[in-house]
Amino acid sequence: MAWNQSTEKYRTVNGGIGKRHGWLWVLWVFAGVAAVAVPAYLTSSVGIDSSAIADGVPEVMDEPVISPKLSNLIKEVKPDLACFVGKKLRSCDFLLNKDFKKNAKYYLCLFSASWCPPCRREMPRIAKTYAETLKDDPDIELIHFSRDRDDEKATSWANEHNVKFPVVGPNGGNPLDLHSSGIPHLFILKADGTLVEEGHPMRIFNEAKFCELKGEADPDQAKVTEREDTNSGRIKAKDKVAKALQECDFMLNKSYKKNAKYYLCLLSASWCPPCRREMPRIAKLYAEKIRSDRDIELIHFSCDRDEESAKAWATEHNVKFPVVAPDGGNPLDLECHGIPHLFILKSDGTLVEEGHPASLFTERKLRELK
Repeated sequence: MAWNQSTEKYRTVNGGIGKRHGWLWVLWVFAGVAAVAVPAYLTSSVGIDSSAIADGVPEVMDEPVISPKLSNLIKEVKPDLACFVGKKLRSCDFLLNKDFKKNAKYYLCLFSASWCPPCRREMPRIAKTYAETLKDDPDIELIHFSRDRDDEKATSWANEHNVKFPVVGPNGGNPLDLHSSGIPHLFILKADGTLVEEGHPMRIFNEAKFCELKGEADPDQAKVTEREDTNSGRIKAKDKVAKALQECDFMLNKSYKKNAKYYLCLLSASWCPPCRREMPRIAKLYAEKIRSDRDIELIHFSCDRDEESAKAWATEHNVKFPVVAPDGGNPLDLECHGIPHLFILKSDGTLVEEGHPASLFTERKLRELK
């Protein structure tokens, strides 16, 4: 009887232990399964080295390990990014040469028109350079977005210069949403849509720029540098700006500041739409900030066809700065391939900077000069 009672007590005690601590066996089994399954999953699906996990230290690798699933996803997405511009351009309405290079690395988007004199001066050189250098180059493509008034004029002008590059009609679309304040204007884009550079084609549409884009050395770079040095020397060799301006035929506000430290020489015309947009702002800023400033003077070299048109336009905007007549002389030998254009000169004739007045004729730039 005593033995049976002790045995029953023993069973009761052990049964109690099993009920209170039996869940520990479940945890031990689960941990064992996880220790085997998790590294195997990470190795096969995510691409992490299981040996690094076992050692407790992440392995340093020269190249990342990519799982097959992620690798396939990258292969699907990458071509879409690389051909972004090419795909966008397919929605354009092309007038000429519709088969553009869809897998080019760079796209040069040109905006110009037949009614624009600077554009007319540039087009022969652009057409010739493209035919000789870019037509058979698979990496660079030029697309012309015509700003003409209708398709007929755009087509006629392109045929006149025998252009070989694709031409988008005036209403042919602008899927890349490119805009400029003046023409001619060139945008250089990577195939993925990244803007590399923009500006006047005279400056960035040349063989030196093409070599730069392709990562090649330009054999004519030394000659280009030599020409630039020569031009710079030609400007510096002139007399002081104030004395040189005495040779000009001023038709308005002839009493310019002869002792200014800086002379801002503006080239523009009433027939030029970008010039017409800029002139009200220029006239207002001059009247408010420069007219009474003895250190800075603005001289307008009119590019109008006749003095009557130039004078009427200046009077319309009530300009207070000196205006040189269309045939009033250019003693400083200032030349540009597009208007409006602004040259900033020191009083000794040194060229400080040049470009579009939208970026150079501002209060910030005037403060910088002073």
